[in-house]
Amino acid sequence: YLDEYIESAYGNNSANFCWAGLFTSTEATADGSDNARAVFQTFKNSITGMKVQLYQKGFRGQLVFGLKRDGETKLIDKIVLDMDDLYNVGETLTEEVNGYELTFKVTKKNEEVELSKIPWNFSGSLDIPETVYGSMLTVTSLGKNCAQNYSGITAVTIPGTVHTIENSAMSGLYITEINIPEGVQTIGIWSFALEKKLKKVCLPSTLTKIMASAFYMCDAITEIHIKATTPPAMGRDVFAPCYNDAVLYVPKGCKDAYAGAEEWSRFKNIVER
Repeated sequence: YLDEYIESAYGNNSANFCWAGLFTSTEATADGSDNARAVFQTFKNSITGMKVQLYQKGFRGQLVFGLKRDGETKLIDKIVLDMDDLYNVGETLTEEVNGYELTFKVTKKNEEVELSKIPWNFSGSLDIPETVYGSMLTVTSLGKNCAQNYSGITAVTIPGTVHTIENSAMSGLYITEINIPEGVQTIGIWSFALEKKLKKVCLPSTLTKIMASAFYMCDAITEIHIKATTPPAMGRDVFAPCYNDAVLYVPKGCKDAYAGAEEWSRFKNIVER
């Protein structure tokens, strides 16, 4: 963030600053070039009061400021940047999604984040992005309690970049259907429990583990579709009390495998599709 730096260094004159260019160790980019634009999510003539965020992985270089007068830009200052220390593990960041500020936490330095919190007043469809901060950081997990008991959420879209859904991530919602995308490997304890309106669940071929009570007391479920040819390991009471009435749809040739697998065998209606 550079707005505080500019104000402290140049005071009231900061209103006259504009972005002049970006210099790397080997070459300079002209004002407004595609290379320069790729580094900034937001491009404005004045950067007063604006949080300038850098997004290009592995970038090292200098940010150059100019003072614009009579149509000419004069070089006045530069700041050396090193992207290697930009986003550290445990740091929290925010990103606007559908008009709401979502909070993300860095889980792998400069590369991956988890969705850690949404605003309490969120309303409508929650479309979780694949990446944030100008596509620099990939969303790979849904954090514990990140959207627990949010009655305003009417639908959830989980991106294919996610591989882990943590404990109680989205329990107590009022959604009617959930599609867990390809790429997800683990679904945590109580992750979608107590969703009284949930009727349909779709599970991916990549799923390897569903932990205990993940869909506990979602007693409106009528159909569960799973693409995995090998039954994922499943904890106790994942779909309780729906084993008698809900239909479990499995891949062709896999009915016997599911009928003989621990916990999956509790389903009374297993259909190949």
